[in-house]
Amino acid sequence: MKIKRSLAEIQLFINNNDAINLISLLSNLLDLKEPFYLLCSLEDKKAVNAVSFYCSLSSDDNDYITLNKTKLELNISIDTIDLFIYKLNLFLETGHISPPELCEMTNRDGKDIYLSLINA
Repeated sequence: MKIKRSLAEIQLFINNNDAINLISLLSNLLDLKEPFYLLCSLEDKKAVNAVSFYCSLSSDDNDYITLNKTKLELNISIDTIDLFIYKLNLFLETGHISPPELCEMTNRDGKDIYLSLINA
């Protein structure tokens, strides 16, 4: 899985294996309430860096996202997890995600940012 970022959007480029892995991990997050970690690559203007992808269940039904040079952190609600799983299943069935925008989240500065899934 690769990550690209802009001012208003963070894009996750996924393939079939990523989708299957994410569905399994998100389902476990719903059932067991245990956060998970993945290793991804962040494509920056200067280079490609390895980053850890950390995902946890939101305690207040809001979606938060943080991305820096070493870590992408998602703190997401049950509704967003359901939407995420739905979009990933559609991707596995059809081979593409339409529309690519997954959801609007808030970053640590309180600004809205979109998280998008895109086929790699």
